Amino acid sequence: MSSTPQGSARALRRPTTPPTPLDGAAVNTSVSVLIDLANVLVSMRQLVRAEAALQSKAVPRSHKYGPHSTVLKLYRFLQLRDAPTRTMESLIYWRCAARSGAALGGGLALLVALASCSVVSVLAYAALLALAAAVAFRIYRNVLQAVQKTNDGHPFKWLLEKDISVPAERAQALAAAATAHLNAAAHELRRLFLVEDLVDSLKFGVLLWCLTYVGACFNGITLIILGWIALFTLPKAYEMNKAQVDANLELARAKINEITAKVRAAVPLGRKVETDKEK
Repeated sequence: MSSTPQGSARALRRPTTPPTPLDGAAVNTSVSVLIDLANVLVSMRQLVRAEAALQSKAVPRSHKYGPHSTVLKLYRFLQLRDAPTRTMESLIYWRCAARSGAALGGGLALLVALASCSVVSVLAYAALLALAAAVAFRIYRNVLQAVQKTNDGHPFKWLLEKDISVPAERAQALAAAATAHLNAAAHELRRLFLVEDLVDSLKFGVLLWCLTYVGACFNGITLIILGWIALFTLPKAYEMNKAQVDANLELARAKINEITAKVRAAVPLGRKVETDKEK
């Protein structure tokens, strides 16, 4: 008994399954979820636009590289536009913990590097690190602009346009202040070394004698490191315990003045010789 190919195909064909009817409740639930998701996306887009609008008003257009730009975050952290108003006092008194911690850590890292390597090596490596970071960030911004097809310009344009020249008046004021301090130090050293006042010269000699022991225990860079740490710790500790410290300092000052008065009374030559009044 022979069979044709068409007959065998009909015999092997499976009966079609009737389609399952759609559930109305499931369809309504899916549509509601999609609508809610669309509303959330629209709300997020509006928030991003509002944030970008606020940032465009707060930051000049030449400084804007997107609401979440790394340059913008660094710009806000350092607040370079308010740099003249920031003083050393705000750093050593920890008015802003982030900036004071960054200053303390950066200074310690530099001083430890100077203690381990030469000044030339430290300067060369620091400059090389800064250059590598700048080049890497420039390449990153260029690639990002190419992918996003934007034209934000140079990422450091706001720094390139910033005026960093020192005014002549400021330079003259600094030179005058340095000259005044230098002259005062020269006159004071001359007075101490030439024994204009015997007691003051003896005090200076005791100080130098103590410094010989300090120099035997520490070198110059170690003293600078200790001084840098003390600069960021002692002022804050004094501010927190000002009353107790002032009371103890007053007692110590009174005791020193008492001892100095006794020494001056016992050594009349220690007093500064006063010139006779004009006749």
